[in-house]
Amino acid sequence: MNRPFKFVLAAIFLVLAARICRANQIYIAQNAGGGNTGADCADAYAVSWFNTGTNWGSTAGHIGPGTTVHLCGMISSSLTIQGSGSNSGSITILFENGAIMSAPNWGPNGSALTGSGNSYITVDGGTNGTIQATSNGTRLATTVDESGVSLYNCSNCIIRNLTIANMYVHTYTSTDENGQNTGGIYVADGNNVAIYNNIVYDMKWCIAYSFNTAGNSNVAIYGNTAYHCDHGVAVESGDPNATLVGASVYGNTIYDGYLWDDGAVNNHHDGIHVWSVQNGAAITGLQVYNNYIYGNWGTNLNAFIYMEVASTGTENNSLAFNNLLVDSTTLSHYGCGYLCVMGNSAGIYNNTIVGSNTASGVGINIYGTSDTVENNTIGNMLEVTGISGSASTSVATWDYNNYYNVGTNGWNGGGQFASWQGWCATGVCHPDTHGSYANPNLSAAYTPTANSTALVQAALNLSGLSNSRLDADKSGVTRPSQPTMWTIGAYQKAPASPVGLGAIVR
Repeated sequence: MNRPFKFVLAAIFLVLAARICRANQIYIAQNAGGGNTGADCADAYAVSWFNTGTNWGSTAGHIGPGTTVHLCGMISSSLTIQGSGSNSGSITILFENGAIMSAPNWGPNGSALTGSGNSYITVDGGTNGTIQATSNGTRLATTVDESGVSLYNCSNCIIRNLTIANMYVHTYTSTDENGQNTGGIYVADGNNVAIYNNIVYDMKWCIAYSFNTAGNSNVAIYGNTAYHCDHGVAVESGDPNATLVGASVYGNTIYDGYLWDDGAVNNHHDGIHVWSVQNGAAITGLQVYNNYIYGNWGTNLNAFIYMEVASTGTENNSLAFNNLLVDSTTLSHYGCGYLCVMGNSAGIYNNTIVGSNTASGVGINIYGTSDTVENNTIGNMLEVTGISGSASTSVATWDYNNYYNVGTNGWNGGGQFASWQGWCATGVCHPDTHGSYANPNLSAAYTPTANSTALVQAALNLSGLSNSRLDADKSGVTRPSQPTMWTIGAYQKAPASPVGLGAIVR
C-alpha cells in the first residue's frame, strides 16, 4: 500500500471518529432550542426527550454506552434515567458551566434526578453544577420529602462535583418535625459505587448509601463537604440479610448539625452514621478515616462517628482512624459519644477528639467485643470513655492514649486517670498501661507542636497492621516504620532534632 493511500485512509478514519464522538454528545435543556438536534446548548433537546425511553439505547443519536449528556441552563423538571452504560463506556450526565436544576421542591417523595436498575452511570456536576429546592422547609411554602439525586440498584455508578442545596431548610430549635426523608444524594444497593467531591447542605440526610440486599460491595464516599444536616454521611442496612463488604468513608468535612434540633427530639445528629441492625444484616471491612467533623451540633448530638449494630446484625473488622473531631457546641449534650462503637473486632486508632467544655460530651464509647483502642488523644469533655462492662462487651487492647482536661464524670462514669489504669470489669482489662494524662499542646489547627511531648513518639507503631492508609497521617505524612514510635492522634510529628551537636571530621 503506498503512502498517499495510507494518509487518505487515516484522514477518513479521523473524520468518522470525529462524527462518532459528536454523536455521543447530547445536549438537554428545559425546553427544546434552535434546531432541536441536541448538538449543543443552543439546539438542545427538551427534558421530555431525555425522559423518553425510546431515545435510549445503542442506536446512533440515542443515549447509550459512552454517551455524555450535557445539561444546559436552568432545568426545573425532574430527569429520569432510562438506560445503562456498559463496561466499555459509562453514560455521563454532565452539568455544563452554570447549569442548575432548580424548583420550589422536587416532591412529594420525588428527586431532581433519579434512576432505577441502571448501571455504569456517572453524574458529574462539572465546574459548578447545582441541584436545589427554593421553598421547602420550616415556615416555607412546602414541607415535603424530596431528594437531589436518587439511584436505586446502581452498580458502577459515580456521583461527583455536585452542589445540592436546600432540600429541606430546618430552623434551629423549631418544633418542625417534617423533612425526615429529605436528602441530597441517595444510592440504594449496587457494587462499585463512588460518591465524591460534592457539597451538600440543608436537608435531613446529606449523603446516604443503603444496602437492602445481599452481595453489595466496594462503596466509597470521600472528599465531600456536608453541613446543616441531621446526618452528614450514612451507610445503612435497610432489610434483613442485607450485606455490604468493603465500604470506606474518608476525607469528608462535616459540620454544624445544630439546625436539626427539634422539640420532640426525633433528630439525633450524627456526622457519620453506619448501621447494621436488621436480622442477618452485616457490614464487613468498613474503614472510616481522615474525616474532619466539627462545629455546633446543638443539644441533640448523638455522635460524630456512630458505628451502630443491633444484636440481630453484625459489623465486623471496622476501622476508624486519623479522624479529627472537634466540638464547639454551646448547648449541653451527652449522646453516645463523639466516637461510638458497637461493632466487633473494631480498631480505633490515632484519632484526635476535642470536646467543647468539661460540662458535656463523651470521648469514646465501646459496646462491641474484642475491640482495640490505641493512639488517640481525647480532651476537654465531661467524660473520656465509656465501656459497657456487660457480658457482651470486651476490649482486646486499650492503650497508648492521651487524655487532658476531663470533667467530673472522668473515666467510665467516674474516677480519675490513675484509677482507670487499674480498672477492670467483665471482659475489659486493658486500661492504658502506657497512656498519659497530660496537656497535648496542640496548635490552633489541632496538630502537634514542639511542646507536644505527651504525643510525640508516645504512640504504638501500627505499621504491622499493613494498612497503607493508616501508615500515613490525616494530612498524608508518612508515619515512621518500625520500631520508631508514632505520634498520638491524627497527625504525625517528627521528634525534635538534637541541638548542640557539631560535625566530627575523621
